[in-house]
Amino acid sequence: MKHTQKRITLIPVGGLANRMMAVESAIALSKETNMPLEIVWFKDWGLNSPFHKLFEEIPLPNVTIREAKKKDLLTTDRPRKKNLLIPHLFQLFKYQQRMYETEVFEQMKKGFDFANWCKNRESYIAAFCPFFPAETHFQHFRPTTELREEVQRITAKWHTHRRSAYPKNRQYSLYRGKSDRSIRPLYEQGTR
Repeated sequence: MKHTQKRITLIPVGGLANRMMAVESAIALSKETNMPLEIVWFKDWGLNSPFHKLFEEIPLPNVTIREAKKKDLLTTDRPRKKNLLIPHLFQLFKYQQRMYETEVFEQMKKGFDFANWCKNRESYIAAFCPFFPAETHFQHFRPTTELREEVQRITAKWHTHRRSAYPKNRQYSLYRGKSDRSIRPLYEQGTR
């Protein structure tokens, strides 16, 4: 079944925090424009993990997130040399407008009006940065039960008494560029 309502399609790019910021921006943009948002999550060198292994579903009515499928590599992925720019051909027909990560970043720095740009248009955005003002940061992300349990298992082994990486004696401060003198006292304290 084909959708008839115009929507925003987001391809979050980069590492985990970059993707999370881009998703939060897209959610805010979706709310501002009252348009549905589809997020397509690709596994790649920046983050080789599917969304569902990291987070629970985002419980918003106008937002869907899905893992990229093999066909998305040729249709929805960012056009790059490694895919011979083939997705660009499909995107020319599917989306009324497209903006890829470097352009998104440049336009964001200029204060570009993303809401007006995508309002009532089939829009494609690939982003690695917070391109639209969001009320919250990372509020919509809830780690999976398995991930929370794994973090709990690992952190339970940590000792409660730890030494600070920032010594109280300011002469050894990393900020002042004296890294050897700042690390040596910490090392010596830990070997006593």
